[in-house]
Amino acid sequence: MEFKERTLAQLADMVCGNSEPGVPCFFRYRSSSYLTEFFEDCDTDYRHDGSTRKWWVAGTLRQILSEPQPYPNTPPDAFAHVIRTLMDPSDAVDEGPDRPGALALRWPVRGTRRSTLQIGCATCAMLRPTRLQPRHRIRIVPSRRRN
Repeated sequence: MEFKERTLAQLADMVCGNSEPGVPCFFRYRSSSYLTEFFEDCDTDYRHDGSTRKWWVAGTLRQILSEPQPYPNTPPDAFAHVIRTLMDPSDAVDEGPDRPGALALRWPVRGTRRSTLQIGCATCAMLRPTRLQPRHRIRIVPSRRRN
């Protein structure tokens, strides 16, 4: 599965907890050692090498997305684990555990005619990553561009 570079960069900003000044960030800030811990929590062996956090995470996500997929439109299991870990209710910042601010974010994706994607559960057709269970499969849902 292939994502646009800007999508990987946006996801990397979320994993790193980066935000623009004056813009709320709904994700925990992670320094180098906490990025390694994050990917360990995702059951991967990736360790931050000291390079620029955002671009290291984007490269790591690209590697994860290149792993075998269980179904054609379903990302690899490791990517699903990354999203579950990223959306963990206990890591919510500047919002409640239901993560309404984080869930309102949408990202562009390559290979679709529509402009953005949502990440949800293919098992129960939910679009609420905070409620995903380990047995659920993550799916990518293109959504229409909002004017």
